[in-house]
Amino acid sequence: MDIENKFEITEPFEKFELPPINEEPKKKISLLKETVKTDNNYEVDRSSFNEKVPTEQVQNVDQAKIGQQIAEQMAAQGYHPVVIFGSSNSGKSSLLGSLLSYFQIDIKQSIGIYLGEPLISINTPHGKWAYSEAESFFYKSVQEFLDGTAHAATKSRHPFFIPIIIKPANLPEMKFAFMESNGEWYKPLKDTGKYFPELKEEINSILKHYQDGISFIYVAPYTQVNAWSSNQIDIDRNNEEINDANLALVGVLNSYDQMRIFKTDDSHMFLITKWDASKDASKHDSLPEHLQSVDVETVEDVASSLYTKGFSAFNNLKVSPANKNIMQYCSGVISGSSIIKASPELKPIINRYPQTMWNWLYGNATRSHHEINTHLVLIPKPKPPKKTFLDKINQFFTKILN
Repeated sequence: MDIENKFEITEPFEKFELPPINEEPKKKISLLKETVKTDNNYEVDRSSFNEKVPTEQVQNVDQAKIGQQIAEQMAAQGYHPVVIFGSSNSGKSSLLGSLLSYFQIDIKQSIGIYLGEPLISINTPHGKWAYSEAESFFYKSVQEFLDGTAHAATKSRHPFFIPIIIKPANLPEMKFAFMESNGEWYKPLKDTGKYFPELKEEINSILKHYQDGISFIYVAPYTQVNAWSSNQIDIDRNNEEINDANLALVGVLNSYDQMRIFKTDDSHMFLITKWDASKDASKHDSLPEHLQSVDVETVEDVASSLYTKGFSAFNNLKVSPANKNIMQYCSGVISGSSIIKASPELKPIINRYPQTMWNWLYGNATRSHHEINTHLVLIPKPKPPKKTFLDKINQFFTKILN
């Protein structure tokens, strides 16, 4: 479970200078063009996208068959699925916003990120709806995240995947399909004898039919309330919602164990989100130090105390221990729907979280890729600045004095 050597987020960060970050927002891409091409040169006819797909047309389809089609197309088109589980207000959408906006913020990485082609035909009502949702998140929600507005809780009736293409300068291009879902689906049914709800048919079908490795992220928030609000925190409500989130993770982990056939190449991450909230809001000035100096044991202690049942179910997954990891995550200092602008000192520290998560995802994707089959690092750890002559003199005299 030790991820220090793999992901380098839980060890104390080295001091290093970062070049100034270009904060000018990227030009928004119009979604009203009749025909657009994705970066993969897949031509999408959007002439009918302004016509809202009737809800009954999306609902009245064989969802299990849709899931199987998505699984087959992800395999055929070379997409690595990223399945994100978590209850409402757990930070799933903020995590996605953080990941998909990162390469537009930290432009020194020279890594392109693009919306990929549809996973199922947009000539069908469900395909048209799913790709429209993916487009909306990739362009609109990510731009809003960059502008300082967090994504509202997802309320869709069906899961959808956001197809993403990552193009590094000197590494293989990789494709990812990020699942966005409604946290209410995982909430325990306390008034029924069944208690744990079944996963959506589309998700179950993907678990059954996709044969290569999948990255699973189990989102466990440090808090379910707004920690940066000036209002009094409702401790009872927070404890109740944390308990629901805990049980929700037990349900999805049990479903994974029962439904997933091809477990060997899967990778699992227990993610403690909203890590900024683990610091007293009144001590905001010490937040940079708090976010950069975290050890694995501290994160595991939080998981064990807040998510006793969920973390136990995670540890009991019948997969290789090497394929299970835990880390903390901070998508930004978020108060309600507002993302508080990070100070120059805090910004590179927060950026280390999406960097680390992208390294984990990219490594999983390259490891399960049939032609690559090895764990590659997408974003290398920054090198500390070279020591100046004055630094060497100081070091010399320090040794003598010691």
